[in-house]
Amino acid sequence: MWGQASATEDLGVLLAADGRHDDAAGSLDRALAIYHEIGSVRDSARVRKRLRGMGVRYRHWSYADQPVCGWDSLTETELNVSLLVADGWSNRKGAEQMFISAHTVAFHASCRSTPASS
Repeated sequence: MWGQASATEDLGVLLAADGRHDDAAGSLDRALAIYHEIGSVRDSARVRKRLRGMGVRYRHWSYADQPVCGWDSLTETELNVSLLVADGWSNRKGAEQMFISAHTVAFHASCRSTPASS
């Protein structure tokens, strides 16, 4: 499935270069769906970045009951950032790896405060 997503993404890039933005967005959207389905976070982030460059915006968060503390309380982005930080990556390098801003990495790498229990 990854090969199909990659080929679909390549088609979207070629269509965008040819000025066929609607077709390109459709192709990139299909690639994004496949990458998301197979759990390819980095590839999904790259496609979302391509789509943002074309003016297409997606809100890719979801709402779910999550624990308030511990590893299970982290969002997917927070977990990915924490793993990069644990490996010694700088905010800038982590941002490049994840196709997000260094400010977003810094935000997710900062300690989250939780309400004090009574």
